[in-house]
Amino acid sequence: MIAGSKAFDFTGTRTRFQRLKDCKLFNGWIEKFHADRVMVKTESPGDLAADQDFRFEAFGNGTTASFVAKVESVMDHSPSASGLMEALPSGTRFVVFKISTALRFSESSEAARHKVKDIPVCLILNQETISAAATDVSIGGIGAICGREIPAGTQLTVAIQTPLGAISATAESRYCRPENGKPGMYRVGLMFLEMNRVAKPKWERYVGELL
Repeated sequence: MIAGSKAFDFTGTRTRFQRLKDCKLFNGWIEKFHADRVMVKTESPGDLAADQDFRFEAFGNGTTASFVAKVESVMDHSPSASGLMEALPSGTRFVVFKISTALRFSESSEAARHKVKDIPVCLILNQETISAAATDVSIGGIGAICGREIPAGTQLTVAIQTPLGAISATAESRYCRPENGKPGMYRVGLMFLEMNRVAKPKWERYVGELL
């Protein structure tokens, strides 16, 4: 898998990058990944300016790509092929980096997370049904946005509508925080605890096709 890894394999996956001058850590999603440039969407606080150097880790399917890159540009709007500029929530930025070292691939035990377009989710907690939308998925869980706080450690049932059909699992909230730019909404990380023998292979197939 590593021998055949390419930059584009990491498009849409999670990344972590650290500024070399002060070791400040940032997190984000890889929007585009070419041979010499990478575009990242990030909500991490902190200044980002041209010519700052960063060490990257990009997390693909069983593979991590490591490299050093320099900030080329920082945008507070969404780039569009049509030329239209879409405003972003406060604190969200698109950053283009120029890669300055060779990509180094290594095996990774960290589950790859892939960004998705608001998949409908129902969270069932104490007989209450809460509507939510999954924004990223992995073999072991999902990230979602909902209108209710779900404290870390809370166990609940998750029902997900995927292109392969409905999937249900028991899950636990690993974190919950207010969603940037969306008052009254929360971003929650849900780790699957149990999934039945019919749902599990269906979910693994769905995530595998994304990665």
